[in-house]
Amino acid sequence: EAGRILEACHLIVGTRPGHPLNSAASRLSALPESGPGTYTRVRREPGREEWRHTRSGSRIVFFELTPRNVASTDVREKIARGENVENLLPPEVESYIMNHRLYNARSNPDPG
Repeated sequence: EAGRILEACHLIVGTRPGHPLNSAASRLSALPESGPGTYTRVRREPGREEWRHTRSGSRIVFFELTPRNVASTDVREKIARGENVENLLPPEVESYIMNHRLYNARSNPDPG
């Protein structure tokens, strides 16, 4: 199934902080139904690589995510004060914190 998806779809993959772009792209051969020559690099720029599936033409674009310098203490304090943390956390994490009222979270924080 995964091999069919990779052939049928274009994918965009952001690397996690601490995992360099070349490390992510080098893992293409580990993908299902992949091997040497399955993907060909068609573009390389600083912070971005694009690979093409040789049979289907589908593409995988890898790009580097810029890490954010966010301290967990600051996030907890903002939540406790009822301030908005929308752009500081992944949406799923923010939702979990609010739904479970962690750090004395209010269900509707002030738009800060």
